[in-house]
Amino acid sequence: MPLQLRRDHLSLKYYARTKQNQTNPANQLVDDCIEYQIYNHKWNEHNIPYGFRTQNLIKDNDLDKINLVAKKSQDPPPWIVGQATTSSNIKDNVSKKENPHIIKSKALEYIDNAYKNHLKIYTDGSKDPASGKTGYAFLIPSKLIASYKRTSGNLSVYTTEMTAIYQSLKWLFLNHQPGQKVVILTDSYSAIQSIQNDTSSRPDILEPIQLLACRLKQKNIEVTIEWIPANVGILGNEQVDKLAKLALSKDKIDLNISLSANEFIAITTELYKEKWQARWDNSDYPCSRSVNTTNMFLD
Repeated sequence: MPLQLRRDHLSLKYYARTKQNQTNPANQLVDDCIEYQIYNHKWNEHNIPYGFRTQNLIKDNDLDKINLVAKKSQDPPPWIVGQATTSSNIKDNVSKKENPHIIKSKALEYIDNAYKNHLKIYTDGSKDPASGKTGYAFLIPSKLIASYKRTSGNLSVYTTEMTAIYQSLKWLFLNHQPGQKVVILTDSYSAIQSIQNDTSSRPDILEPIQLLACRLKQKNIEVTIEWIPANVGILGNEQVDKLAKLALSKDKIDLNISLSANEFIAITTELYKEKWQARWDNSDYPCSRSVNTTNMFLD
């Protein structure tokens, strides 16, 4: 990648990562850039300060309309929040090499045995890579309840999966019955790991999940978040997958969610890939006109 494009892209990556931490003093270099306010047109292109350069990059690339999520300066202690119960027993007992019909049979057998008397809630998230549209859904077949919402553009699938789990817990908290047993079934293993390890690139979603699970436990509601395999024909999973995709067809966004640093960086990476390709197309070099993106943004 040309040095100038690489430098600009790295500046935006640094901006996104520092923006997550509200107490990082580097944020003042951009948010309250004195040089930008006073010497707006007096810098030459070779000695532009970081804050001034980053403000220009954000505005020139129409990135100023994107809201970035900020981490809280202090997380609540674990003895207050608690932790949701997760399980990946199905994953431990199946192999990707097995026939999908066998995987489906094993999964359904386990669900029927382990959660025979549980209320079953299926969750899923979806994203259209071409348009960047995203959405989530949750489904409760036994109660004929389905909810699907379109979310902010350019979120990761992981974020939509976590949002689906959170929204299902939110519904459960408002509609629970005393002594109820519930299993939330998701095909996102990364979401299961995040909840289990209590660490995530989306702490703004993980923390409410843990908090709601703790509050439900205090109300004697037993909730387990269980992994299930995708694309093997499990009816509830297939139905909620269609609902999540249906959410993408909505004209308006139902739920606005701020982007994480990684999601912002993914946008800028694609943006600068296009800039690089455009520069390459307009050059006179007698070689391939296709940019190879392998390791193109290594720090």
